[in-house]
Amino acid sequence: MAERESKAKHLQTVTGVKPSGYWVSTYLWDIVNYQFPLWIVVAMFFIFKVDAFTTTEFGVLGGVISAMVLYGPAAAGYTYCLTYLFKSPALCNVISIISGFLIGMGGPVTVIILTLIGGDPYEPKQNLVDIANILSWILRFHPCFCLGHALYFALNIDFVKFLYPGLTTVWSKEVLLYDVVFLGWESVVYVILAIQIDIWSTNPSIVSAWKKFTWCLTCSWPKSSDRDITTELAEDSDVLAEEERVGSGGANNDIIVCDKLSKTYDNGKKAVNNLSLGIPPGQVFGLLGVNGA
Repeated sequence: MAERESKAKHLQTVTGVKPSGYWVSTYLWDIVNYQFPLWIVVAMFFIFKVDAFTTTEFGVLGGVISAMVLYGPAAAGYTYCLTYLFKSPALCNVISIISGFLIGMGGPVTVIILTLIGGDPYEPKQNLVDIANILSWILRFHPCFCLGHALYFALNIDFVKFLYPGLTTVWSKEVLLYDVVFLGWESVVYVILAIQIDIWSTNPSIVSAWKKFTWCLTCSWPKSSDRDITTELAEDSDVLAEEERVGSGGANNDIIVCDKLSKTYDNGKKAVNNLSLGIPPGQVFGLLGVNGA
C-alpha cells in the first residue's frame, strides 16, 4: 500500500509492469517470507511439547498444519484487497491487526459459547445455534477467523466431542473442514480480486461510479469548493517561457508541438490544463513529476 500511495507502484505501471505481474510477484514474495515464522512456530510446538497440537489422535497435527500453511496465502490476498479502502498505510496496518485479532480470537469463542448455550439438552435454544452457524459462515470470509476457529476447535477436541458425540476426526465439518476449504479458495480468489480491483482503479468511469456510490452510502456529497491545483499553483518560469515560445511561433519547426493542450474528465477533474511545449529535433524532453517521470 505504501508503494501505491507514494506512487512508486504507478511508476512501475508506467514502465510496463502489469497488475497481474506486480501482485503475483508480491504474493509469492509474501508467501516465501511467511514460511519462516510458520515453521518456527510448528517447531516450537514440538520443542515445548504442546501435545494438544502435535498429537496425531483424531488427525489433529495434520489439520493444524494445513490450516496454518493455508492461512499465510489467504491472509496476504485478503490484505491486498483491504488496502484499497484506506489511504494511510499506518491506519490500514492498525485496522488490519486489530480486526484480525478480534475476529480471530473473539469469533470462535463467541460461536462455541452460542452453540453450547443453544445446545443445552435441558433447555435447548435453536435460535442461538442458528445464529452461531450464520456467524460462522459470515466470519469465514476473514482468514483470521478460519485459523482461529480451526486451532481453537482442534485444541479443545475433547470438549467439541461433548457437543458432537459422533465426532471421530478434526476433518469433520464441525471442527476444521470448512475452515481449511475456505482458506484454500481464499488463497486464490482474494489475489485475483486484488488484481481485478487494480485494473478497475485505472478505469475513470468505474472510479467515478464507485465514488458516487460511496458518496451516497456515506451521505457525503462532493463540495463545489474542492481545490483545483491546476489553477491554484503558480506556474514555473520555464513553463511560462516555453508557453510564450510556442505561442509566438518559435516552435513551428519542432518535431512535436503541443499548444494549450487540455484534458478534462467527465467528472470535471482537469488532468491537463493548457499545456504548451515544443520538442526540437535531436532533443529529449522530460516532464518532471509522478505522471511524467
